[in-house]
Amino acid sequence: MSDSTSQLFMEIFLHEIEGIHIWHVAIITAVSFAAVLIVCIVFRKNGSIINKKKLFRLWLALEYALIIILITIVRRGFGERDRNYAHWGFRSFMKYISIPNARMFVLLNVLLFIPWGIVMSLYRSERGRLFNIARTTATGFLFSLCIECIQFITEAGFFEGVDILENTIGTLIGALIGEFIFFLKQSYNSDIKFH
Repeated sequence: MSDSTSQLFMEIFLHEIEGIHIWHVAIITAVSFAAVLIVCIVFRKNGSIINKKKLFRLWLALEYALIIILITIVRRGFGERDRNYAHWGFRSFMKYISIPNARMFVLLNVLLFIPWGIVMSLYRSERGRLFNIARTTATGFLFSLCIECIQFITEAGFFEGVDILENTIGTLIGALIGEFIFFLKQSYNSDIKFH
């Protein structure tokens, strides 16, 4: 990226996280940790044992979901935007994407959901890589759809179909990264077994 592009990116990024403080993240961490502890207590009372890896995955997914909600909904004032606006059309998107600032928002939407794709790819199935990638990508689509609906209902933002597409692409990229990491881990573990 050129200096002016990276400067524009940083300006937009800082504007998008404006109003978020470290104590917000600390509260999210405490809430997600408490939720995981409650899950542990419930499972122990039922006589079930939940392994530490599953608990960590649950905490990580909950933590990042709450951070996404903080960035996309909570930090914005409710009722601030026009309730009837919905950005769905391909032509309007192409016109929108021609603006340099808009391209940065597209990039930020994609980047926001890459970690979501990586985290959700930790929930593996024995059905194969393509199934895991598709399922992970579907979680990003559904989560993004929920966010857009909440933004529409609370007027905390616009309901934009392209945001759903961008977030889903980010989740897909994250799922592919997660699969690649899993593949490397499997290769490394199989190399160790043969030596």
